[in-house]
Amino acid sequence: MFLIRALSPSNKVVFDPNDPGAPLPCGLDETDAGLVIRWRCRYRDTDQITAQYYLMIEKSVAFQRGFRID
Repeated sequence: MFLIRALSPSNKVVFDPNDPGAPLPCGLDETDAGLVIRWRCRYRDTDQITAQYYLMIEKSVAFQRGFRID
């Protein structure tokens, strides 16, 4: 789980519990599938830096895709 905060219309940050205590710069990309959110963070237990990518879609779209019958 993570939290996104808009500092301005063009500047957003992520708060990731794996790297607590500081806002992390993030990128947002709109695609046909939905909104992709990406950032880099370290894991507090290992200090390893990782890239995080999440696809955000509307609940109704997720339901339709999950139960699509072709």
